[in-house]
Order: sequence, then structure tokens, then C-alpha cells
Amino acid sequence: MQAASREALRTLSEALDNVSEGTSGTVLLSVADELFAVVGVLENQHALRRALADTSTDADARAGLADRLFSDKVRAQTAAVLESAVRVRWSLPSEFAAGLERLAVQAAFLSAEADDKLDTVEDELFRFGRIIAGRPELQRALSDSAASNAQRGSLVDALVGGKVHAVTERLLAASLTGARARHAEQTVEELSDLAALRRQRSIAQITTSVGLTDEQEQRLVDSLSRIYNRRISLQISLAPELLGGLVVRVGDEIIDGSTRFRLAAARQRLAR
Repeated sequence: MQAASREALRTLSEALDNVSEGTSGTVLLSVADELFAVVGVLENQHALRRALADTSTDADARAGLADRLFSDKVRAQTAAVLESAVRVRWSLPSEFAAGLERLAVQAAFLSAEADDKLDTVEDELFRFGRIIAGRPELQRALSDSAASNAQRGSLVDALVGGKVHAVTERLLAASLTGARARHAEQTVEELSDLAALRRQRSIAQITTSVGLTDEQEQRLVDSLSRIYNRRISLQISLAPELLGGLVVRVGDEIIDGSTRFRLAAARQRLAR
């Protein structure tokens, strides 16, 4: 996003956080659904998207247009978000739609927070991302722009319907269908990262040869939190080929404590 759009999104995100306090998870999830639906309308009606994001026109006029089109179809909370969104300045009409989509994701995360389930949602998004990363045919099906929304939606429902938290299911269904759907693996990875950011933690991606006990996971969290001086959450993947130990990745930093790495280093020393 360009500078004006980033500032608009920052302002709107803060406002959404403030107005969501005391609102139930059910209502917030409805707000997310409605914002996703509005994004779908804007992606199909480019002239409307331009009109609502056109800063050369009066802000009251843009707000009035949004009110006439959507206020009787959405909750008051959703209408308030839309009014605020059309009043601020966006760099491009497409970034206006992208900003609303990000606010929809935020509303869904707020819903999970209200029900104390954001950890669950983040974990489910990460696990789903690992599933499709390991199945190229599934990636292609979910990323196929030639497939209809109904086809991709049916596939998402078959994969996660009734098996994950409602917020996870809605986020995947909304993000992997529609005009703004992108590469499936990247989309799910972005959602997972946004969930972690929402929890104001850093993600430590742990690759280990064997599963960790709850006690081992907690010790690792405590150690990494001390090292990085901030709260760290774990995303754990199994890789038996490491032979033992584990690999820790936090941002661009990698700590390789695997047996495979130590053996390779020993071979290099012996070869000198």
C-alpha cells in the first residue's frame, strides 16, 4: 500500500479496536462477514469503488452514497466502519477495497479475541497452511482463477467445514474465494502472520525431528522470549530428516541446532 492508504488503514484499525470493546464475538463475526461482502461488491463494480474512494468529491457525499447503498443491509457497526472508510483518503481505489478486506480480517480476529480463541484460530490457520503447502494439487485447486467462487467455496467447506473454529472457517472461505483471492498458500500464510501480529507476539517457526512435550514447548517459549525480549509463540512442524534437535526461525534469523547440521559441520571440519 502507498503512504496515504497505510495511514488510512492504521487510523481505521485503531478505531475498530476501540468500538469493538464490549461487543460480542458473534456480532463481530457478523461485521467481518458483512465487510467481506462489501469488498465483493466493490470488486465487481469498479465504478462504485472509484466513486466511494474519489477524494476529489466531498466526503459527506461519499458517506451519503455508502449510507444509501449499505446501511439498511448491514449492522450499525459495519455501517460505521464503512462511513469512516469512505471519509479518509486512499491512494488508489483498489487500496480502498484492500483496506476494507484487512478490516474484515481484523473484525474476525476481534471476534476470536472476544471468545478467547485467537490462539486456536492462529494454530488452525498455520496447520491448514502446512497442509496445502504439502499438497500441490490442493494449492492449484484453491488458487485456480478459472474456478467459480462456488467451486472453491465448496472445496474449502469440504476441507474445514465443521472441523475448525467458526472464525477460521470464515476467514478461509472469504479469503480463498472471490475476486481478491490470491495464491492459496501465500494467502493462508498471510492470515496466520496477521493472527500472530494481532496477539502482539513474534512467531518462532520450530522444525523438530520429534514431537515436543508441553513442558519442552513451555521451556522453549520462555527461553526465546528472554532472548528476543518479547513474547514468542511457537509454530511447530515435524521433520524426521533432521535426525535430532531442532531448527528455530524467528523472522530472518535461523538457529539450527539439528543433528543433521552438526554432522554436516563436523564433516566440514574433518575435511580441512
